[in-house]
Amino acid sequence: MELEKLTPKLLESYLHAFRVGAEKPGELLDLHCIEYQAGTGMQERHFQLFDWLERLVLEQLTLHRQSQSLDTHSPNPSWRSALRQDFQNSTVMLQAWSALYHRYFLREVQAVDELSQVAGYDPRQFRRRLETGLKELCAQVQRREMQAHQRDKRASLGASIPAPEYAELFGVTAAKEQLQNWLCAADGPRMVSIEGLGGIGKTTLAQAVLQDVLQKDNAFHDILWISARQESLTLRGEIEQAAHSARTLQEIASELAQKLGLTHLTGLDTTEKLKGIQPLLNLHPHLVVIDNLETAQEVRAIVPALRKIAGQSRFLFTSRRTLGAYPYVQVFSVPELSAEDSRRLIESEVRRRGKPYTLEAEKASLIYETVGGLPLALKLIAAQIYDLSEEYALKRLSQVSPGRSARALYTYIYKQTWRSLMETSRQLLLSMLLVSPSGDSLEWIQTNSGLSAEDFEGAFAQLLDFSLVETNRTQVSNGYHLHRITQAFLKTNILQEWDL
Repeated sequence: MELEKLTPKLLESYLHAFRVGAEKPGELLDLHCIEYQAGTGMQERHFQLFDWLERLVLEQLTLHRQSQSLDTHSPNPSWRSALRQDFQNSTVMLQAWSALYHRYFLREVQAVDELSQVAGYDPRQFRRRLETGLKELCAQVQRREMQAHQRDKRASLGASIPAPEYAELFGVTAAKEQLQNWLCAADGPRMVSIEGLGGIGKTTLAQAVLQDVLQKDNAFHDILWISARQESLTLRGEIEQAAHSARTLQEIASELAQKLGLTHLTGLDTTEKLKGIQPLLNLHPHLVVIDNLETAQEVRAIVPALRKIAGQSRFLFTSRRTLGAYPYVQVFSVPELSAEDSRRLIESEVRRRGKPYTLEAEKASLIYETVGGLPLALKLIAAQIYDLSEEYALKRLSQVSPGRSARALYTYIYKQTWRSLMETSRQLLLSMLLVSPSGDSLEWIQTNSGLSAEDFEGAFAQLLDFSLVETNRTQVSNGYHLHRITQAFLKTNILQEWDL
């Protein structure tokens, strides 16, 4: 029931109608704070509601009597002596609850004149106490209804968030803490972008952060999840197309309106939809997640348009492309797992499938040197270890010609990106195979690429845009290098197939 419709006048009308057997207003049956059993009839629900109101009034009356050290334990005192005792006390709230109880909850209906005479008060004064009692009862019911709304809201909060895609997480504590701070701080950024290579765990990290946010008392009216994912890679090495994804601004606007319950916006063009969405996002702060925002066309159209309507709400993106060019977007680059966390992830995945397993340090080092701390690659290797054998998985890992799982992984991560790169960017990417794993300077990388300064600048910017270049900031001056799995990918013959 809407709180603004819950008034003292409505309560008085209901109580009066119930006592005299008249038709009762039905609005109060919509209260969320009263749970009716399935199949309960209308009349039975009215009795249950009246009993609940009576218990509420008696509870407050008893509390006020106890606060005044009045006797609440005498067996079956007459209503007359009880009413008289209550009004001999000068406490207004005690008199108000007493007037309300004796007017509407005695077994025999008593008129205001009779009650005021017993209380020793003028009828107009008694009526004022009764009105105060109705206001207090209304406030009590509103408080319980608000709590029920909050429980209902919490139960449905984040209902659109997909089920977590992980069994156990490693090495994400610091990342989660940073993202939670940005999203939940009153002065935090309105837009946050989680970025990195495909398979590095952007979606997983977003889901983990949201699960933590849901456990906190936060200012979000709701958390909405919209997927722009076009495909996914199974741990069997198969690329699956997404059944549904919102890839364009038009599709995102339509899905956002639907999730917000703004069905009246259906049929309007995208501009009008966004105008209709903006007031609600400004009135009730939401956290909206756009997962797997990928192509340049999508980014250029979607991000500025959503910024205009954000209001008091916030947006969280996950993307292989960086949104760092937008000054109002806070960027978080997902780091790869450490060598130790990578080993723990592989062991966890194999054990989860039901096979006792410990990965020896030397073999763990070989895997990490090849694919680094990319969770998706590590999970594929764990699946091979379980399905086939450790010996087979490590053998395929060391071969230049990729096996089925590795081929699918490279296709999933790089194919669309490779085809989107300029020729100069491809040349630069291949030349960076000679870059030290710890990183080299931009001057060295440019010289080694054979590109002019102008061509190098554009090509390097595009590699950064696609999260293909990483920065080693542990040095005095930044050193740039490729991710290990990118190096492994560039050494295969799979690029020849894509160029055909």
